[in-house]
Amino acid sequence: MQADGIGGALVRVFVQFRNKAGQLLVG
Repeated sequence: MQADGIGGALVRVFVQFRNKAGQLLVG
């Protein structure tokens, strides 16, 4: 199990979700 790989994936998904939510709120 690679903590780095998993952590990076979670951060990536979180950032993408945050960007989408921000676009919905701003738009």
